[in-house]
Amino acid sequence: MQGILGLELTRKMEALFTRGIVISLLLMFAFPQLTHYLVDKYAHKQHYSICSDVTYRWLLYSKFYYTESKIACDKLVNEKEITKSSSRR
Repeated sequence: MQGILGLELTRKMEALFTRGIVISLLLMFAFPQLTHYLVDKYAHKQHYSICSDVTYRWLLYSKFYYTESKIACDKLVNEKEITKSSSRR
């Protein structure tokens, strides 16, 4: 409002804006961690485990694969290797 319309913000609007920014920053970092924790806990209850051979991480981004057994994990690893070799990466 200040930049586009040239109007001053009220104290209430400034407080609301500040709270919104702080909450959104906290959620930006906390939500993915909380989601991963809850999914991991649920997957373990269903007797799944992370297949670490195909897990992918880059900076803050992570991709996890859950499988029921070591055999399923090995099969997934083979499929990923075939996909990489066919795409010539």
